[in-house]
Amino acid sequence: MNYQIYIILFILICIIGIVLAFSQSRQSGKVVFVADGDTIIIENLSRKQFKIRLEHIDAPESNQAYGEASKEFLYSLIFGKTVSVKTDKKDKYGRHIGVVFYGRTNVNLASIEAGMSWHTKDFSNNPQFAKAEEEARESMSGLWSDPDATPPWRYRKYQSRS
Repeated sequence: MNYQIYIILFILICIIGIVLAFSQSRQSGKVVFVADGDTIIIENLSRKQFKIRLEHIDAPESNQAYGEASKEFLYSLIFGKTVSVKTDKKDKYGRHIGVVFYGRTNVNLASIEAGMSWHTKDFSNNPQFAKAEEEARESMSGLWSDPDATPPWRYRKYQSRS
């Protein structure tokens, strides 16, 4: 009888472990490419590459005001460095959506704090990101120094009509 209880407990622990492992994964690797202010490619030790879309943020498009500055910010912060990515989903383009960490630095949050991206409130209700954007706006950091700063989702919508 005692063995049955241990077997059941063991099976339950295994099931919980599997569910947790698949619900959120961590990737780590060297940043080998910075596409723009919110998309990077990392390469792990097995030389497998992962395209990562930074969660909670939307950076200006490359041909938009502050697009190059946003990309350069990300590049100078993490290019060639080993990062870890907390991810649990992919977008419609197959990119992993996640939060990137360089050491203890939350790279996604650092982009917002520097005024290099917007907090995507339609997809993220994270209060830490909302507060960081508000503070960047108040201090007129980065793109917030432009009184006519256009969010990238509006810019893309306008460009698709042209």
